[in-house]
Order: sequence, then structure tokens, then C-alpha cells
Amino acid sequence: MAIYGTPVVHPGREYERELWSNVTKPFEFNTTITASALADIWSPSAKKFVLKGFELTAIVRAAFVAANPRILMFFDNSTATPVCSAGMAFEAAAPIGVWYATSRDLREGIPSATAGNILKLGFNGSIGAGVLSVGGVVWGEEL
Repeated sequence: MAIYGTPVVHPGREYERELWSNVTKPFEFNTTITASALADIWSPSAKKFVLKGFELTAIVRAAFVAANPRILMFFDNSTATPVCSAGMAFEAAAPIGVWYATSRDLREGIPSATAGNILKLGFNGSIGAGVLSVGGVVWGEEL
């Protein structure tokens, strides 16, 4: 008897214990992103954030009107400083109802440039009259 497909390998309980033992600051959020606005996700007071991972779900609530496809990104305080991709790319005219779910373990994490910076979420350009609803959790440390 032949078995087809790709074998799935689970990283195991040790990996899960290691991952979740490092989660010192989980932040749940629900937000809406419009045009070229950025949503505040994590605001450490007088400390640096270290983004170690996230789980997100997003749905288009109003069709995008962008010149080019857009990527949902995390930013370190401003659009000039992207931290990493949130793992979601949307077509320029993404219609209502398009949704994504993603998660990412960033292991050692990505630190903010300076203390007091806010972790933000937004696009790498304007989505025009588009509206995206995003919910999820980010985790990491404050140093």
C-alpha cells in the first residue's frame, strides 16, 4: 500500500515549553487599519520592546484602493522603521471578505531601536478607502 503526501513533523513538547516559557508580555488586541494609518499594538513605558512572536487574523471590511499590492507590517514607532512582515500580502484591490490568519515565532526576538518606542501595525503604503480589521496577540519582553 502506498502512502502519498508530505510527512508532518511536530516539534514536540520541549519546543513548546521553551517557546511559552519566554512569553513574559502577551498583548491581545483588536484594531482597524485604514488608509496609511498605523495602529498602536504595544506601548512599553520607558523600556524597549522585544517582539518574539505573534498570531493574527485579519479580514477586509472595505475594499482596498491601492496603486500596488500591500504587505501588512509591524513598525518600530513609524512607517520609516519596519520591524518585520506580519506574513500577509493583499492585492491592490483586495475585495471585502478576504481574510488571512498567520502566526510566527521570532525566537530571540526583534528589539525596538530605543526605549519608549511603540510597536505599530500597518501597511507598507496606503490602502486608500480600504478598511482592515485585525485581531490577535503579540508577545515578547520589555527591557
